[in-house]
Amino acid sequence: MAAVLGLSAVVMNVKANMTVYQLYLPTGNQYFMTDSTYEKSYDMKYGWTYQGVNWQAPSSGTAVYRTYNPNSGEHFFTTSHYEAAATVKAGWRWDNNGKSVFYSGGQEPVYRLYKSGQPHRYTPNISQVNSWANQGWKKEGIAFYAIYPNQNWSFDTMYYTYSAQKGDVHTPQFDYLNSNGQAISTYQNNNTYASYNNAIYNFNQNLAQVAADADYANWQARQKWSQQLNDLEVNLNQAQATVNAAQAQVKQYQILINQQQTYISEDQKEGLPTLQDQTLLNQYQINLDTVNHNLTQTQATYNALLAKKNSLIATGTDYVKLSYNITRSVDNKKVTIHFNQSNKLAGKITNKPSNLTSVLSR
Repeated sequence: MAAVLGLSAVVMNVKANMTVYQLYLPTGNQYFMTDSTYEKSYDMKYGWTYQGVNWQAPSSGTAVYRTYNPNSGEHFFTTSHYEAAATVKAGWRWDNNGKSVFYSGGQEPVYRLYKSGQPHRYTPNISQVNSWANQGWKKEGIAFYAIYPNQNWSFDTMYYTYSAQKGDVHTPQFDYLNSNGQAISTYQNNNTYASYNNAIYNFNQNLAQVAADADYANWQARQKWSQQLNDLEVNLNQAQATVNAAQAQVKQYQILINQQQTYISEDQKEGLPTLQDQTLLNQYQINLDTVNHNLTQTQATYNALLAKKNSLIATGTDYVKLSYNITRSVDNKKVTIHFNQSNKLAGKITNKPSNLTSVLSR
């Protein structure tokens, strides 16, 4: 039992798939570990603060022994029976009658540190190790090994809407673990899963950057397409105005030609000279030919612009879309995000695959 002075050692049965809990006693600046929910609850009644799941211990492996100092309340953990027995010879007491309190095994190292006048500290968090070392604690190496937390890689799908197209770009954002090992969607920096959550955070940041880049490219592609359509509308309006002006000129010269032909006919009836009127009529006809030619050209320009606009609308907007699927390793420690970026630029669709992989430890 954790540092309630005078209590006898507790006998515990080793269980399969053990969860190791961590408690902290502020008055003694001590950390304590146990897989017993009864022991955890009991110690909390005597001033110990529960800090959550420390790690998962395997159901079999190398024995971890625990001894107890009845004077200071400190607990000592080691895989060395010789080292544990040496503390007993120095006045410490066996916990669990000298049997294993849990097992060492797996791939996650749990480090031990010591500082003169202070109880030993144990943590799988390498960031915490370095932080304590900077405060004068001596690194004593790996005390034993634990297994990784059981990660189900739960995630939320995040949509990026800078481009205002919610369905175009999305990416997973993986959940973090709180101090009890429960999945949560917001980042939490706790001693228990600090390294683990930091790895998730960095992975999520990388995933978010891929999505943000794709979303910005999507915005650019859509904006460029919209600008092309707007430019065509402006050019079409200008071309239509030019066509209207040319048609008005054609109509004007047709009226002038009709009038001039009437003048010539009247002059001929009255026996008057028609040379001047005929010269003017010839000039009007030349001008009419010119404006008719201009009308044909401007109408062709308008028709080409209209066809281009209709083709642009029929083809649809350019875009950049990002989709993904997820694969996990057999041991569930590695996850790979397989992105596929579909680019539609100038009406042509190309696909650009890419992968991001994360291997998690705490």
